[in-house]
Amino acid sequence: MIPRCLECGAPLKERVIERYEETLLGIPLVLINAVIWSLCENCGEVALAQPDLPGLTAAAAIARCLRPLRLGGAELKFLRKALDLTPGEFAALLGTTADAVRAWESDGGSLEPAAEKQVRQAVCAQLRALAPAQPYAPEEIAALDLVSATNQPEPPLTLERVALPHPGQDDPDYQWHAVNLPSAA
Repeated sequence: MIPRCLECGAPLKERVIERYEETLLGIPLVLINAVIWSLCENCGEVALAQPDLPGLTAAAAIARCLRPLRLGGAELKFLRKALDLTPGEFAALLGTTADAVRAWESDGGSLEPAAEKQVRQAVCAQLRALAPAQPYAPEEIAALDLVSATNQPEPPLTLERVALPHPGQDDPDYQWHAVNLPSAA
């Protein structure tokens, strides 16, 4: 099926962008061979599309939880938003208060390493089904040696779409997967 322009109905010229830099809910990302650039040569309409935004958000959240670098306020807020929870709902999930969540997110309150690992575990457990190509095992987070951030900016998470075969189906299912998770060492 030929994609058509939403404005005028003419056929679209499309290509996949090899490397696309994006900020998702405040977190810098690099998307590899996934963003689709479309041009309508009839009316000039240009569009960018990211497939499976919920899956991208979940994979990025899980990938960030697997990085050993301590979470800052913006990242904690990203993780909460990835779960689509209010501060109160996030607090209930974690057994704390909405005021504590707001303090963490504003960098006004810090988490002890054990509590931070609990946050990471809860986020990964909740989002795992939305990002089946992103490997995660609870033991990985338990074994993380969390390190404090340096003055240098954290490199963006890099994600790509990978094909997951489906038994009994000819077409694979494409899912998001983090590439080369950097270590904080």
